[in-house]
Amino acid sequence: MSERFDALSRIGPVARPLLDRVDAALLAHGAPQGHRIWAHLRRLGTTPADAVAFFVDADAAPLRAVAGRLRGEVAAFRAAPAPTQVRWTGSGAETYAARATAVRDHTDAMTGRLAATASFADDVAAWWDESRAAVAAALAEVLTSAQAITVTTGPATVTTDVLRAAADIGAHVLDAVAAAHEAGHGLLRGGADLGELPFAPGADPQRRVDATVDVHH
Repeated sequence: MSERFDALSRIGPVARPLLDRVDAALLAHGAPQGHRIWAHLRRLGTTPADAVAFFVDADAAPLRAVAGRLRGEVAAFRAAPAPTQVRWTGSGAETYAARATAVRDHTDAMTGRLAATASFADDVAAWWDESRAAVAAALAEVLTSAQAITVTTGPATVTTDVLRAAADIGAHVLDAVAAAHEAGHGLLRGGADLGELPFAPGADPQRRVDATVDVHH
């Protein structure tokens, strides 16, 4: 994994002890009844600490590397087009021309799909970066909150005040996570067609047994 020096790489480890306390309180006692964190917990199926760890571990660099390699493949295909015309005639030439045209059309479609896939990989990498920045901002806010003081300085036995503070912190962090989650699904719904592109050569021209071959020099 490549080195990252963004805000989340710096603030994530600092926030981890607080998030561990939040998780421990919520897992042991649950959130207060009616607290808005419940909607996030049901929808995301993860705790605040685990959700943040997911984004801390994310690295967009491999996706950008893949996008670069795909664009290299596109350039290579476009630099070596399949010839569709030959300097001879006859049924063999017609068959070749039909097959070569099908290969050319398929290659054009394939390079278009590869270019779209490269763009999609870049879009996902940008989503990772934006999500990491949003989660980092949320962590910065909770670390300087009154709720953080309540959770970190509270008694060993979790009180109602500590539990509510933990739920408030968790909800604020999961707000950012939920927004990133929704943006990611929107990216998937609106992304390019990345499915398999089958090759359909079509029917060969009808062979003529009396065809002649005319070779031009």
